[in-house]
Amino acid sequence: MPRPRGVKKTIEEKITEKEQLISELTEKLTREKEELKVLYDKQKEQRTALILGLMNDNNLSIEDVEMIISKHISEQTIVEQAS
Repeated sequence: MPRPRGVKKTIEEKITEKEQLISELTEKLTREKEELKVLYDKQKEQRTALILGLMNDNNLSIEDVEMIISKHISEQTIVEQAS
């Protein structure tokens, strides 16, 4: 029931409102986190598909990719050490 203008809410009413607000925000945050996880999963799938496509286009095996990455890391380490 609406109060006439100028009538203050009790502390209990203010507490109840804040608790409700926090509850609603917590639920919203949970939903947003779930949506973010779905987006991260989609991003991961897209990146994986891209890498697999590159591998297929270039007839590369997992072993080939491991070797290429290892070589790149070694070269980067040498460059960093020389700096």
